Amino acid sequence: ISSFEGFSLLPPSDMEDNWNIAESWFHTDQNAMSRTGRQTIQSFTSLFDQDEYTGAFVVVPRSHLLHAGVTRRIYRSRAKPQPEQQFLMVPANDPVLERPHQPHLVRCKAGDAVF
Repeated sequence: ISSFEGFSLLPPSDMEDNWNIAESWFHTDQNAMSRTGRQTIQSFTSLFDQDEYTGAFVVVPRSHLLHAGVTRRIYRSRAKPQPEQQFLMVPANDPVLERPHQPHLVRCKAGDAVF
C-alpha cells in the first residue's frame, strides 16, 4: 500500500532570500495521542544531491523510541492540537534534540531513495 500526498521544495536562497533553511523544522507526521504505535513509514526519492549546503534531510536517531513522550511535550508546550492533526512541530528546546539524540544530517545523491 502506498500513498503520495505531496512534495517538499526549498528554493535556492538567491531566488528566494526570505527562506531561511537554518530554521528548525523538526516535526512529527504522526500524532501519538490519536494514533498510537507505528502507523506509517515514510520515504522519499531525492531529485537532487543533498548535503549540509542544500538544506538537506535531518533525522534524530532512535527518536521513534521516544515518540509518545515527544508528542506529550508538544501538547504541553502550546495550544492543544486537534486529534486529527498529524503534523506537529517539535519545540526547538525539546530534550529529544539534545545529547545523546543529536540530529544527524542524511547526505544523499539524486535518485537515492531514503526510508
